Amino acid sequence: MTYKIKIFGNVQGVGFRYFVKNSADTLGLKGWIKNNDDGSVELSVQTESETMDQFATMIEKGNGFCRVECIDIIELAETSHYKRFEILNE
Repeated sequence: MTYKIKIFGNVQGVGFRYFVKNSADTLGLKGWIKNNDDGSVELSVQTESETMDQFATMIEKGNGFCRVECIDIIELAETSHYKRFEILNE
């Protein structure tokens, strides 16, 4: 399954994208993450629903420097074929 996730809160400039990438790598997920102009962070990830639940719990908890206020998760009908998890717009 492919999921599109948008995260709101204090999630830019606090190492959040690197934390999420590390979490994704730990779980063997593939996809990407990027900062949005509105202060949110957006990502797309390919995984099974059980692993997605675990991943969502990890990113909601954060890295100790961020403050996650809201996570929107949408399951997409199409399947993406990512090779790894990448940080975009570094």
